[in-house]
Amino acid sequence: MKDEDDAQDAARCDKYKSNQDDNDNGIILDVREADVLLGKGPMYQEFPGTLAMKAMVDETKARHDSATRSMKKFVTLEVLHRIKANGGRFLKRSDDGIGWIEVGQEQAHEKLAQTFRNHTKKQRRIQASAEPQSDRSS
Repeated sequence: MKDEDDAQDAARCDKYKSNQDDNDNGIILDVREADVLLGKGPMYQEFPGTLAMKAMVDETKARHDSATRSMKKFVTLEVLHRIKANGGRFLKRSDDGIGWIEVGQEQAHEKLAQTFRNHTKKQRRIQASAEPQSDRSS
């Protein structure tokens, strides 16, 4: 049974590799260091492209925070374009787990917007833990 499953997985990999040049099925096997990986866990969060995205968010966070709601979108799009200009793509795991699929602009934008929001929450937690106990109770 295991040999049969391994053979099926190998056949799927061969199929994807043979279609890689055409990219007919949208499966990506070659992940670049500039790519941003969507998912949970250290493998995704500590990937070089994901870390580069977080660094760009850190660089533009002050401008994002001071922007109006409609202007926040433009700051987010600026970061998105910088990632793409560096050769980065926003990738999520394919359903079969063998390769990756590039997500659309809307999902990539949402990932960045979520990263900005998470950065704000993290800063608030750090500030709250740095405050003396008496300041928090009043």
